[in-house]
Amino acid sequence: MPQLQLPFFSQGVALINANIGFHREGDIITCFHGHLPVFRREVNDHRSFRMSTSQLYTNGSAKQSEICRTFSIAAINVKQGVKLYREKGIAGFYEEPRRRGGAILMPPVLVEVQRYLDRGKSWLRLLPGWIS
Repeated sequence: MPQLQLPFFSQGVALINANIGFHREGDIITCFHGHLPVFRREVNDHRSFRMSTSQLYTNGSAKQSEICRTFSIAAINVKQGVKLYREKGIAGFYEEPRRRGGAILMPPVLVEVQRYLDRGKSWLRLLPGWIS
């Protein structure tokens, strides 16, 4: 049978709601459910912050408005974190961001550019939307 968790917090714990609070000690932030610690992270670990707030919301431990009010963040940030959590789980917060590679000039384009340069013209005219 589940046991009722009484919402007793230590002194210095900032409340998110009646059941969830957090406390900062040095560079470590600890999230509590009542008197039980449920998550620890470093102050500057933004990925873990997004993950933990998304978990709080998804698990029904905190409302979006409570998270936004407590941490002074926009609702869209919570929504994006929750979407990522639901789609990819915890691992989604720690993936390296996808980056597009640089543009590569393929041999046919290089030939065309060289032809323009040989005629004393700017190769930028080959690129749409560019002004030479």
